[in-house]
This record gives sequence, C-alpha cells and structure tokens, in this order.
Amino acid sequence: MAELTKCYFRVTKNEYISGKIIKPSGHSSSQDTEVGQKIEELLEQARVEEAPSKPPHVGSLFLFSDERCAQRYWCRMTNGRIYTVRIESDDHILHRSDMMLLHEIEDILNNGGDAMLLARQYWRGEPSPTPVKSCWCCKPGSLRT
Repeated sequence: MAELTKCYFRVTKNEYISGKIIKPSGHSSSQDTEVGQKIEELLEQARVEEAPSKPPHVGSLFLFSDERCAQRYWCRMTNGRIYTVRIESDDHILHRSDMMLLHEIEDILNNGGDAMLLARQYWRGEPSPTPVKSCWCCKPGSLRT
C-alpha cells in the first residue's frame, strides 16, 4: 500500500471510520431536489462537451484543499461532517473546479435561466469571480480518513 501523505478535507453526511478507504456512493445529495437533478443533468451535458475524459460529477468524491472553504460548505449542510482525509498523490486528483460555480448554477436555474456557460466553465476548471478553492474529484480507492 502506498503511503498516504496529501491532506484534504471532505464534507459529507456520511459516517466514515478512521483509516478506512472512502468509496463513492454513486449518488449525490443534490439529486434529491428537482433543481439538483437539473444541475446534475446540465453538468453531465457540459462534461461530455468540454471534458469527456473526466469522470461524471455524480459518483465522484469531492475534496477541499483549504479547511476554511470546507467549513463554508459545511455550514450550508444539515447534519454534515468535515473529515480530514489523505490521498496517495496529487496524481489521483481527476478534476479541479470551483464549488462557487455550482452555487451560481443553482441560483440561475432557480430563476429560470440558462447556466450552460457556467457548467462549461466548471469543467474547464476556470474560477468564478469569488472562487471556493479547490473542490476536487479523487480517484476511487486512493482516499482514506
């Protein structure tokens, strides 16, 4: 087993046991609402167009490199937890993006707008004017609490 040295933060409603491998659930809590389903559909359409070699948004493990950013996201979540997690290497990071873009997409969709440009920006890894640092997707099997 490779040594786990890179430290990140995971915000989730799931319970993890220290030292165990974290696996994606294949479900995103955003899918639990109508607008959340629209966000996931939009992101998948944009991913196919902008970054077809990247993994789908749903089923990925999202991490923050900055604890303050993780705390900001955690404050928006009911019954959530923040875990310090480690990965084997930055080579296991499959995509880097700005979580704030997801919030902006949600706002636009809630107001009946078209957020495809922001979804494409998300998959290109471009930041918003007020980025939430480093919401990252990690290769399954390389992440431990």
